[in-house]
Amino acid sequence: MLAVLVLCGTATFAQKSQVTSAWNYLRNNELGNARTAIDAAAKEESTVGMAKTWAYRGKVYLATAVDTVERKSVPNALDEAQTSFMKAAELDTKNEFKDDIQNGLQSIAFMRFNDGVQPYNAQKYDDAYKQFKGVSDIYAFLNKQYNMGIVDTSALYYSAFSAAKMNKYGEATESYNKLVSMNYKKPEVYQGLSQVALAQKDTTTALKYIEQGRTAFPDNNALMFDELNIYLAQNRTNEVLTKLQEAIAKNPKSAAELNYVLGNKYDLALHDTANAMKYYNESLKLKPDYFDVNYSAGAMYFNQAVIINDQMNKLPLSDQKKYDELKTRRDMLFRRTLPYMEKAYELNPKDRDTLLALKELYARLNMTDKQTKISGELKALDGK
Repeated sequence: MLAVLVLCGTATFAQKSQVTSAWNYLRNNELGNARTAIDAAAKEESTVGMAKTWAYRGKVYLATAVDTVERKSVPNALDEAQTSFMKAAELDTKNEFKDDIQNGLQSIAFMRFNDGVQPYNAQKYDDAYKQFKGVSDIYAFLNKQYNMGIVDTSALYYSAFSAAKMNKYGEATESYNKLVSMNYKKPEVYQGLSQVALAQKDTTTALKYIEQGRTAFPDNNALMFDELNIYLAQNRTNEVLTKLQEAIAKNPKSAAELNYVLGNKYDLALHDTANAMKYYNESLKLKPDYFDVNYSAGAMYFNQAVIINDQMNKLPLSDQKKYDELKTRRDMLFRRTLPYMEKAYELNPKDRDTLLALKELYARLNMTDKQTKISGELKALDGK
């Protein structure tokens, strides 16, 4: 019986010596041998329940992750280091390895953040999310285990953004809301929450988040434009007109574009030619070479002329007087169209819709030479 006890004691000592061996290998930077020794200790009954085993295993795998050559052969080294330190913390009831665990996990969090930056910038959001969420998980663990009170708001924000890009809407919303609860001073958080809600076709909630953001950041242009876009998508004309006027007053650098949108709303939604031209012309004062405005202003007059032309075609042959009245109005509108469409053509001579409109205009106004030229350009554009 004494022999059996001696043998058991020897076996237990041998397994505990694996922990010591791993530490010695680590000090000598023999990382392969260190992993072999500590992995054996982590599987044996006599050492698997020791906090020391897992604290050393965390150190070994963290060293492996730091070593660029070794990490290529052990790509999951950082995951193993994190798991090991967390296991050590759970077993370390006397806090003997507290400093090692805290320092190790914070080093891993730092590395994870850096590992997340490149895939995030490359829009590889799966990889980025794993790393940034890993940072948040580490700090959540440290806060729970040691009441450290650490929050990496940048990692939390990037993980939320990445989650949204991966359609992980629940995770994204949860992370964004954590940032709101921490009074994180970035309007992008409210934009993110709104975009997640819109992705789930919940416009009411999206607007609620935008309104919260605008309360917190009343002068933020991005939130203002997001709110405006929601109103535009919903065809809420009165709100759109009010918000556009507000946006023009606050954003002189974007006044040309905003006046164009406002004019377009009066044109297509309200069929208010006078106000539409008022804002189209305001836009062109600021940006004369604005193709969209020139084309839209021309198209507005052109479409009105086409409507009158249809009325002319429906008249009885006996009503020549009415026909002549309508023709005068139609040709006046065509002439109003001409300078805007010719400017649009000057700005973009390959735009097919502009060429088609000019061909019709020149035909209606008996401008034969210009009609022939434009017809040739249309044929060349169509490859005929």
